[in-house]
Amino acid sequence: MSPTAGGSPQPTPAGKTASGLDSLLDFWYLQIPLALRRFSLMFAETWRDGSYLAIWSWVALLLPIVALVFGIYEGFTHTPILTLSTPTFNPTAPQRISGLPVAFSELLPLMAIAVAVGTLSANAGLLLVLGYAAGDLYYTINNPQPFYPWENPLNPSPNIFANVIVPHLISYLLFAQLAVLPIITAKLLAAIVKGTDTATIVLRNGIAVAIQGAIIYAWTLGAPLIIRSFWGWGWLPNATPPTIGLVYIQTMGDVLVKVALAAAILRSIVMVVGAHNPKVAGRALRYARALKGSSSLMLRLPSPLTAILIAGLTTLLLGGIIATTTEALLLFGALAVILIAQSTLLPRLKPWSSWSKVMAQIPLFLRLIAVALLSYYLTQWILNTQAAQQHAIQFPAQTPGDSFEFLLISVCVSLFVATILIPRIKAQRSAVPPQPPAPMSTSSRF
Repeated sequence: MSPTAGGSPQPTPAGKTASGLDSLLDFWYLQIPLALRRFSLMFAETWRDGSYLAIWSWVALLLPIVALVFGIYEGFTHTPILTLSTPTFNPTAPQRISGLPVAFSELLPLMAIAVAVGTLSANAGLLLVLGYAAGDLYYTINNPQPFYPWENPLNPSPNIFANVIVPHLISYLLFAQLAVLPIITAKLLAAIVKGTDTATIVLRNGIAVAIQGAIIYAWTLGAPLIIRSFWGWGWLPNATPPTIGLVYIQTMGDVLVKVALAAAILRSIVMVVGAHNPKVAGRALRYARALKGSSSLMLRLPSPLTAILIAGLTTLLLGGIIATTTEALLLFGALAVILIAQSTLLPRLKPWSSWSKVMAQIPLFLRLIAVALLSYYLTQWILNTQAAQQHAIQFPAQTPGDSFEFLLISVCVSLFVATILIPRIKAQRSAVPPQPPAPMSTSSRF
């Protein structure tokens, strides 16, 4: 298909070319997600997001590739045109002095582009992040200086993998949480609004836009804590990030929110137009049905092992604000206990099953809001308690993690609140024969 001057897609005269484009679209947005679905529903849904752009076939096909190439280039060069700072460099010192970007958080324009691209297409956002990670890792491994500060004699890094590569991988995960996760989460939560008429589509998309903005805002609040590990684990000496590494997120995070809202509105408009295009809507419905009806035989890890892995990853994500290895082990243990109880132990209890059924009557969207509000006020109370204690003893924090100790406790409290309000119930086999699939809403199709 090709758009006319007015923007309405029309069949391409050359049938062979149109067939070729259709085949490429099917491969990219159907066959690959079907293959990914065996390993992860999240990756499958992420990869097929953006198929609505097939209202302009070449846009749907080229945007992910352009995003990948751009990500590789940015990761390899950290081009100064995408930083708002002026690098100053001391050639006599091996460590970076100031200004020269080493982490994505120091590149505000890059983050804004990633938000816009990821909002329009989670597929393209994922490829941008993967490209950036590939380019950045290649450059880091082959050119550790002068772009990276770990050769500082005051903060030696004898274990390059643990002290350099792992923090980089964590930063890429944080980048993906900015460029990919918000739109996927917004789609999931907004899907509670069912219907295919224009008014319902507009309402559902409006809810998704609001959720998108809220998630990006929440990201700007939490990212400064997680990105700290890029410049060293909290228990290492002199593991303090430069001001430029945090200042954009802390002081200009509203730019990312505004970009996300603008991109989400544009996405909603294109989706409404696509929903009224028979060929685009038909393709989206075919993709959705094929994915929904595909084999559900996924490679699943045992629940306790999954809980342990998530606890370990969460501990690593917070490694920049953990003061000691003992503190890290305590946090890991607490998270593992809560997660194992959530996924394995509690669902076996009848009272918990009854409680889960009660909670299931409340929309997930409302429960997530309750979790966020309770977690926020509990965290404020915990942090105020910490501040009062420090004021009483007139003793300032001595290590990077001292001032974050109560914040780590808040993480466990928030997870406990989420376990109560969003309980899991043990899956049970039903003797009821399968029912015909219900009509899909536009959000489910796209």
